[in-house]
Amino acid sequence: MNDNDIQSKILCARIDDLCRRCETRYCPCFTSFLSPHERAVSLREAAKHPDVLCVEFTGVNFAERAVLVFFPKDLYLFEKIEDLSEDDRDEYEREADIGYVKVTGSGYRKIGHKDVLGALMALGLKRETLGDILISDDAREAYIVALGSVVPYICDNLVGVSSDKVKAMKISRHEMPRKTNRFADMSLTVASQRLDALIASALGMSREKSKKCITSGLVSVNYTVCMSADSGFNPGDVISVKGGGKFLVDSLLGQTQKNRFRVIVRKYL
Repeated sequence: MNDNDIQSKILCARIDDLCRRCETRYCPCFTSFLSPHERAVSLREAAKHPDVLCVEFTGVNFAERAVLVFFPKDLYLFEKIEDLSEDDRDEYEREADIGYVKVTGSGYRKIGHKDVLGALMALGLKRETLGDILISDDAREAYIVALGSVVPYICDNLVGVSSDKVKAMKISRHEMPRKTNRFADMSLTVASQRLDALIASALGMSREKSKKCITSGLVSVNYTVCMSADSGFNPGDVISVKGGGKFLVDSLLGQTQKNRFRVIVRKYL
């Protein structure tokens, strides 16, 4: 069993415990912020508890990191966060301990995602206390989703990002900018509806090199490592290749006269 399997097993046990606590105590239970892979593992584990409603709170749209909240299903009459009114959503986010911070630079230097994350890590914060980090278009401001318990600490201690002086202040969810995903659309023709064929075409490499990437554990499908080169793919799948980027399978357009497959993928920018 490798390290990823061990970590997934530990996470599953944690999610199972939270679900059982929700069932027995009849109250909401919360995780800290989870990565996309952890979200996928947790959702599969939570699905084993039919009496528990699992809702993801991300703080911003299109977020990668989320707090999972487990509700007793017969007490809560909604299935996803979009079903909630704004007031209810604010209340549940407070219960889930989600807060927001705006970071303003001096205006003389640009700041990036890695710069902000590095500065937060240097303060001794754990990654699970932090959600997504958004950078403004001019790279002069950053917006941080975090556990509410660490927001005051960030505001008091984050005074520099990279070589720039910054000021951090607590804000509300309604002051957060909308996150938008940017894509480059790619029209591909692949030899077969296999994962190795898609990766080879998307990254302009040989099938042999594509297979090696997969069997080496460098490829994830829907945020879970996939080591089977002959796995298929479907519209909606998110495929990540370490060192090669991340792609969304948008649509399958059927076969050509030479029995090859036409696929539209969207590369995240």
